[in-house]
Amino acid sequence: MLFIKLILIATLAAIFYQDYRSRMVSAFLFPLAASLFGTLHFLHTDRYVFLISCGINMMFIAVILLILYLYTTLKLKKRFINTSFGIGDLWFFVAVGVGFPTVTFAILFVFSVLFALVLHLLFKQKTQSPALPGIENTYTFTDEKMNTNKHLKKSVPLAGYMSLFFALILSVSAFSNFPSLYLM
Repeated sequence: MLFIKLILIATLAAIFYQDYRSRMVSAFLFPLAASLFGTLHFLHTDRYVFLISCGINMMFIAVILLILYLYTTLKLKKRFINTSFGIGDLWFFVAVGVGFPTVTFAILFVFSVLFALVLHLLFKQKTQSPALPGIENTYTFTDEKMNTNKHLKKSVPLAGYMSLFFALILSVSAFSNFPSLYLM
């Protein structure tokens, strides 16, 4: 089981690195993470409990996505996928959804989103340069690479930050006397 956790931690680290650097993650990492999360969950619980937990977790994710979709399309008047929410984030939600019992999933999911918010605000604050008084910060983008950099500054690597959170949680649970994540 430790071997599976180590592979999962490495997979989550790769998701974090790729998402943070370029806001694009190799597609094979999400099914790999889902199968590793699911394997750990399945090995710790009964088959019936596993299936019920996964079903409830997917409904939880669906409700959150529905609320985000309605807010984005009705209030912000923007497209949902790849404008305000990335497809990789969706795949990561599903991967995590098969990984834990429902109560544990809900708690970890909420705290991982809060962790992502705090990290993003900290990194955003460090990378912003203060404007000089009386001088407006205007940029003209003529190079495609600069447009990409502008996109990187505007978007949030949600799957990356959340994967870092889950990698830390799994590391602590694997290498300490932390209570099992599969008891609730």
